This record gives sequence, C-alpha cells and structure tokens, in this order.
Amino acid sequence: MAEAKRPWRAVTGSDVARLADVSQSVVSLVFSGKAGTRVSERTAERVREAAARLGYVPNTAAARLKTGRVPIIGLAVRDVSQPFFASLFQHAERRARERDHSVILITRDDGETSWTDRLADLIRAGHLGGAIAYGPTGAEAAALAATGLPVVACELYGDELPTVGFDFTPGMTEAARLLRAAGHTQVACLNTRNAHPTYLDRRTAFADAFSALGGRVTAVAETSATDFDAACSAATGLLDGARRFTAVVCDDDLLAPAVFRAARAKGWRVPEDLSVVGVGDLDLARMLGPALTTVRLPAADLATAAVATALGVIDNQRTAGTRLVTALVTRDTVAAAATGGH
Repeated sequence: MAEAKRPWRAVTGSDVARLADVSQSVVSLVFSGKAGTRVSERTAERVREAAARLGYVPNTAAARLKTGRVPIIGLAVRDVSQPFFASLFQHAERRARERDHSVILITRDDGETSWTDRLADLIRAGHLGGAIAYGPTGAEAAALAATGLPVVACELYGDELPTVGFDFTPGMTEAARLLRAAGHTQVACLNTRNAHPTYLDRRTAFADAFSALGGRVTAVAETSATDFDAACSAATGLLDGARRFTAVVCDDDLLAPAVFRAARAKGWRVPEDLSVVGVGDLDLARMLGPALTTVRLPAADLATAAVATALGVIDNQRTAGTRLVTALVTRDTVAAAATGGH
C-alpha cells in the first residue's frame, strides 16, 4: 500500500532556527532588519542560508505587527518588455534583499491614468511599504505626492517627490566630442517617440554639446523603440532623406539595429560609411556587429540609489535627489567621417 503523503505545512521561523542552530529570536532579528550589532554577519548569513534551503518566506503581516512596516517595495515601470526595466528590477530586488526587503514589479501603460491610484491603494492597504515610480509625468508625480505616501520617482526631477536619475551631460558630451574628433560636423538623430524628460534631457545634452563644438544636427526622425518594423521604416526614411550627415545618434540602444539594417540595405558599412552612437549600454550593444558605441546608463547604480532612497522615505527620512553620472562606452561604431556625407 502506498505511503500517504504528508499534508503541506508552511516553513516557520522555528524550522529555520533549528537548521541554523540559533534561537528563534535571532531569526526574527535577522528578518525584521533589527539585527544590527546584536547578530554577527556570519550568523546572519547562516540564518539566510538556512531560510533559502527550506524555502522560508517571512510572514509580512506578522512583520508589520512587530515593526510597523511592510518589507515590500513596489517598482512601477512603463513597459516590462524593455531590457533596461528588466535589469533595473533584477538589481533592485538584489539590493532590497540585502536590507531584508523584497521588490515586486508593477507594470503600467503610458495611457493608463489610474495607475497612480492603484499604487497608492496598494500602500494604504498594507500590501506595500512604499514604491518606486519610474518615469511619472509631472502631473502623476504631483498626484502621488499629494497622497503623502512613501513614493520615490525615477527619472523625473522636481519638488514633488524624492528623485533618482541620470545626469546625461557628461556622457552625451563625450559622445559629441568623439564624433567631432572623428571629423563629423553633421549628424542625424533617430529618437524614441516619447516626450518624457528622460529622453528630452539626453537629446538636449547631446545637441548642446555638439553645437558648442561646431557641429549641427541636420535631420531628426522619431519612432517606437519597441516596434522593430516601425523603427526600421523610420531609419530607412532618415537615411533616404535629402539632408547630408555622416553619423546617426540613437537616443535608445534599441533603435540601433534598425539603423544597421537600413544602412545595409543602402550598401553602407558601419562605421566606414556611417557612424552610429546609442544610449543605454544594454547587453544588445555588445551583441551587435560591430559592437555599439553608446552612453552607459548604469541600471545597477540606479537600482541601488532608488532602493536606498525608498527605504529612507519609508522611515520618514526626506532625502535630496540623486543624479548618477553617465559615461561613454567606446566600441566599434564610430570612425572618421565619410567624405561627402549622405
């Protein structure tokens, strides 16, 4: 006769304590974030390893009763299919775990007007201790700020919410200098069809730096960064235009493959006939042939700053905005300007 299966039972803190050979109070201290100097890092790591082996998940409701806080942060992003957001979430979750918190992903569409209410309701209901909102509009940031809830904004600067983001000037200035040093005086820009400040800032930073160095942006096209067919159509139209240029600057790495394809269709080589620069330094940039020269946006650093700021806000510590410095990653897609331009 087959042995009857044992009924499922949730793993408890007592189970973790037995495996780690510590008291249950030590387990509670580790997972409540109150270990401090009372528990050595070696012991805390043993507790975490035991919890991982057993699949232990702290009871957030109990944690809230003991500590007055929910150890979960929501990360609200526009489009989870974008590689940058996936990387941001991965790094944010790692940083949060180091502080005995978790991060959950909340997706929203640009046209969804109720997401701010939904995010606020999740915090009020005790499902989230706070949230990180990526790329809210000014009106959305104001709506979130008016709730008085612990919310941090990414890539939006103002007085409404604590913010973290990028300083595009250093990286875009390096890109402008590299192109001018290679003899490029006229460039085209293929931009994401998005009026959000994060894109406007990078475009303005490049245009100002390139103009100050004696260069000119002679053609601009806009398209979707996530619709490859649309991007290819826009890139083809840009390269078929009458204006002359010797390089294309894409305000998102996702647009660069479309430029590569359009150039090949015309029999142009990258970078011999057309130089290309991107923004992002996604994994895609290293995979392209030739590898893409691009302005790096460090998702790991942004995640670290965002989680730290969110935890500070949850603890009622108002923090100043943080801008992370960008830098150019030089690879293989910038060469001397082609004679005569295109």
